[in-house]
Amino acid sequence: PRSGSTLLSALLNQNPRFYSGPSSPVVPTMIALEQSLSNDELYLAYPKQPQAAKIISSVLENWYSDVEKPVIFDKNRSWVNRLHYIPGYFGIEPKVLYPVRNIADILTSFISMYRRNPYTGQGRIPFLDEMLIKNNIPLSDDNRCEVLCSPGGIVGASYNGLKQVFAEGREK
Repeated sequence: PRSGSTLLSALLNQNPRFYSGPSSPVVPTMIALEQSLSNDELYLAYPKQPQAAKIISSVLENWYSDVEKPVIFDKNRSWVNRLHYIPGYFGIEPKVLYPVRNIADILTSFISMYRRNPYTGQGRIPFLDEMLIKNNIPLSDDNRCEVLCSPGGIVGASYNGLKQVFAEGREK
């Protein structure tokens, strides 16, 4: 997040063969389907793995059914933690572009964005502050950065996902 993926997307879209839109719900939907089936007693009683795989893999095709370009870039950060879905469900080797930016610059960008738009309207508390308040942590930029960099935070989860991919030698 905040590493240049929107700029990269704009550059990719200059090629008429490419489509790069906003982050999609494809990976979270695939994960939800996979989890739902693995917890469903009816499925577990009579598992049909090839059919389940067809249903899960159809999410990508159906989500982008309105796109008529041969190359699609899906920007969801969750792909980094689910790269095995690409060969497993689609039978192709993943090709991934990782925009990289200094973490301090990413955090500065988040805090600057927060200061420009501290509230999302209707008196709603921004997600960072909501987490801090819920955990009785004082509101400060340092604490906001801690939340962002925590293992479950937007920056921390992305960083750890990339670290894992590189450690496993899947970068190409």
